[in-house]
Amino acid sequence: MAATQTRHDAHTGRWLRFQPDGTVAPVGSRFPRPAWEDAASAATRQGSAFLEIPAGLWWLGDPAAPLPPLSDLAFAAPADPPWCAVVTGAAGVPGPPRR
Repeated sequence: MAATQTRHDAHTGRWLRFQPDGTVAPVGSRFPRPAWEDAASAATRQGSAFLEIPAGLWWLGDPAAPLPPLSDLAFAAPADPPWCAVVTGAAGVPGPPRR
């Protein structure tokens, strides 16, 4: 019996899908892949104040700010596929300006 399998690749941080015919295809950085994943990845390009986290995006305010430690709770919030969470600010970093 052939089946499609999916597993996480620790080297790339991406999920891989293994097909019965032997082909392997990257699926994304979250599984199941939420519809907003590509937009979240695009928002974190170089020079952006956003950092990609499992639940969505983290706005750090300053693209030159040091990256928070991986022990920060923002990295522990799980993805909720219908929604892209946006976390704002960090310890010692001011939040977004109020308008």
